[in-house]
Amino acid sequence: MIKVINRSDIGAILAKRKGTYVDIQEPVKKIIDDVRKHGDRALLKFRKLYDHIGSKDLTVDQKVIKSAFNKLSRTEKRAFMFAIKRVTAFHIQEKRRIKPWRLAESTGISYGEFFSPVQRVGLYVPGGSASYPSTVIMNAVPALVAGVKDITMATPSPDYPVLAVAGMLGIKRVVSMGGAHAIAALAYGTESIEKVDKIVGPGNRYVTLAKKLVYGDVGIDMVAGPSEVVIVADGSVNPSFIAADLMAQAEHDEQAMSVLIAPTPIYIQRVNEHMRRLVSSMKRKATINKSLRNYGFAVIANTLKRAMDVANMIAPEHLELAVRKPQEYLKFVRNAGAVFLGAYTPEVLGDYVAGPDHVLPTMGSARFSSGLGVYDFMKRTTLLEVKENGFLRLAPYAEIIGRAEGLDAHTLAARIRIHR
Repeated sequence: MIKVINRSDIGAILAKRKGTYVDIQEPVKKIIDDVRKHGDRALLKFRKLYDHIGSKDLTVDQKVIKSAFNKLSRTEKRAFMFAIKRVTAFHIQEKRRIKPWRLAESTGISYGEFFSPVQRVGLYVPGGSASYPSTVIMNAVPALVAGVKDITMATPSPDYPVLAVAGMLGIKRVVSMGGAHAIAALAYGTESIEKVDKIVGPGNRYVTLAKKLVYGDVGIDMVAGPSEVVIVADGSVNPSFIAADLMAQAEHDEQAMSVLIAPTPIYIQRVNEHMRRLVSSMKRKATINKSLRNYGFAVIANTLKRAMDVANMIAPEHLELAVRKPQEYLKFVRNAGAVFLGAYTPEVLGDYVAGPDHVLPTMGSARFSSGLGVYDFMKRTTLLEVKENGFLRLAPYAEIIGRAEGLDAHTLAARIRIHR
């Protein structure tokens, strides 16, 4: 269960969890280089070695994708359609706020911005110990709303829920592989797989490092690590609710972090008691218990200010405000990927059906980055138009600055139009 620690100990835990990629740097580089040089031949080798797939077909046949939908139960179909509808509605609201603009000055100078979607996107959907059809939705919907026309999805676990949701969203190209070799294939292309312009989606350490290494040749959404939740509680919410939310986070994997910030040790003890009772019935109880031992902890904070200072220092992926008046706490949030307000807004709703995206910054990166959205699939282009009278106003200053920088051709490009 979770242990109570001092605030001063948090930094060491975060540093330990973050770790480094030193031990896998060379292997991942070699995988990427091999895929760049040898294309499909390298992919088949790595896929057999790491994904344990011996088939020579790198992509999933359309008939398989279509048949996957028929394997869903009626209730599953209804639930996935419900989730797609709500997540789409949320991202449509985002797109409505992305508007081109242009301002014309009386001086003959006008400027502005316009937006266009990324053309080709690669979606990475993790697999292995669990199936993540929800991540297909969260990756694909903002891309589709943004107007992306060409989508390739890579996943090491092309099981029927993942394939069914891909088909529901109109994704026709699914690559059945994961890991660094999948990222390399998306970034550089092979005989069978067309290269993309941007890669999004969470994955394990190998996937994360591969995304870092290919960045610059393609765009990426973020460098994501293991999942995490911080719950700020004032003692008013049923402790069984908190216990369930902490376990939901812990069941992701052994590196997931589950944190409770509470006003008294008694409340923390009650949460632990509920977790001990509830965890025995969980299918992934071994993962939950190990995750909580590794990265589950509680901090006592008897004031609002102290609680929010701790939360902001951690800068969590998910921040639950399990308090009587969450709106009063919201004004103190500085660093969080997503905020969940009140006793009846658990993270699981955001994971699946509420609307906001669940691909979020982790490992403290909420200090400087945001969750996946339509913005990530749109490019912003500035525009400038200058009439002759506006040029005569701007050019003398440009000429002076060009001369100060010692760039003669820059200076000439301004001066030649003035003294023509």
